[in-house]
Amino acid sequence: MNDKEKAEPLKFTYSTDVSTLRGNLPEGGCIHLLCTAGRGSIVYGEREFSFRKNDVVILSRPDQLTEIHVSDDFKMECLTAPLKFLYNQLPANHFGIGGCISLWDNPVISLSDTDVKKLSEDFRRLNERIGDTGCLFYKELIGSLALTMVYDLFEFHARRDEGRKISERKADLVNELVSLLASGRTKQNRCLSTHSIKTSYKSNGYHRLSHPLVFRPHLLS
Repeated sequence: MNDKEKAEPLKFTYSTDVSTLRGNLPEGGCIHLLCTAGRGSIVYGEREFSFRKNDVVILSRPDQLTEIHVSDDFKMECLTAPLKFLYNQLPANHFGIGGCISLWDNPVISLSDTDVKKLSEDFRRLNERIGDTGCLFYKELIGSLALTMVYDLFEFHARRDEGRKISERKADLVNELVSLLASGRTKQNRCLSTHSIKTSYKSNGYHRLSHPLVFRPHLLS
């Protein structure tokens, strides 16, 4: 492939300089900011979010990033990727469709040391190959590397939100228990009676019913 036949380089940008996030950010890009030291805060969508070492911040609307403040010891790796290109690599029904809603609510995901290493390697592999525009299968090559990064991020994101769902289920259970006590049914049926509070949760798109929680009101007296 000669120079005239080279593909246009895709608009992936890798940086370790926070000042790149204070300038004109690329339209249609998605920012993936990995904090490797120190801490910081951003104003995104008119709301403030804080982050620290081992957090990744995912911003699909860079135009909504209006402020960023970081500590003196702050270090980062940041990869900005064309969002349309990323979505084009994915199947029609993918985690990111619903995930983008929770990321708008909170774009910060805390990672383990192992997760940070994986994501850092994803960023660097993309950065190393983004200039290989002479490859016959340039877009396919970059697409495969981008998919590795995207599915790693989906994994981290899903784990964070699953933890939230568990907390929400516990809160729902407590609320139902309080409602049961407030209704007076436990006083009316004290002797040998039991009350079951059934909790349901959704996993992989299916509702599952857990074992009922058996509540014995006479033990509260």
